[in-house]
Formats: sequence, structure tokens, C-alpha cells
Amino acid sequence: MLDKLEALYFDQKAIVEYQTLVAARFQLGIITSSMSTLIAYARTVDDEEDFFETYVFPGSSKNGLNRGYPHSPSMMGNADTKLMVVSGVDILDAFP
Repeated sequence: MLDKLEALYFDQKAIVEYQTLVAARFQLGIITSSMSTLIAYARTVDDEEDFFETYVFPGSSKNGLNRGYPHSPSMMGNADTKLMVVSGVDILDAFP
């Protein structure tokens, strides 16, 4: 029973955190986190400039599921939304 309550609490907490971080003035996340990437995407989806191509993946190269970054670990993003690259592995490089 406790596991079900913990899972429910986790889901409710994620919903609140997602909405808060999408609306926040500044967001910082880890690029391998699907939550951080989803928030960055939601915050920048309507920008004229392609946020991921311009700020998050510049100079990167892909080899299968692995994406290599020229300066890893590094911080990628614009003035309001940043993602930290912690390794050369990123299975979310094809995120919507």
C-alpha cells in the first residue's frame, strides 16, 4: 500500500514541479533527464529560433545512440533555459 501512495505522491509532485519550471524565469536541468529536456522543450517550442539546434546541440556529433559534445561536461542554453551536458551519451537527441 505504501508503494502506491509513494508513486502517487511522486506523480503529483512532478506535475507541480513541471508547471512551476515551465513558468519560471530561469530553468537549469541535466540533459539526460527526460523531465529537464521536456521542460526546456516546452519553454522554447514557440521561439522562432530552434533552441536545441542553436543552444543545446551545437558542434555535437551523433554515432548511433551516442551523441558527442565538444566540451563535455558543459552548460548549453540561452539566458533563461540551460541544460547541463554530463556525458557524451544522450538517448533523447531525437526528442520532438
